[in-house]
Amino acid sequence: MNYALCINKEEGVNTLYGKLKEYRLLITFSTVSEALKSERKLDHKGYVFEPIPTPLGLSAGCGLSICLPREEEKAVQELLNEGICIAGVYEVQNSGFISLNISKNDLN
Repeated sequence: MNYALCINKEEGVNTLYGKLKEYRLLITFSTVSEALKSERKLDHKGYVFEPIPTPLGLSAGCGLSICLPREEEKAVQELLNEGICIAGVYEVQNSGFISLNISKNDLN
């Protein structure tokens, strides 16, 4: 995995809202349809997750993201294996978002 720190100076620590304060893995999508398909698949498989608006500092093309507990990282692999197009996966930290450059091969 490759890591890159994405710090949004405008947002900072005070903008971690809702489940981002608790769940520290964020998945962004290019389209709303991919986000909604992901919600259905994750719900069907029993994953713990929360759909949230995409944080302002992250450009993804879609205003809907999914946050999950960090322990649920295997959900990303399952979405990729099922053909879901993911725009980005981030570890949420108080100082910003760390981009996790994940591919199917990284998670096997």
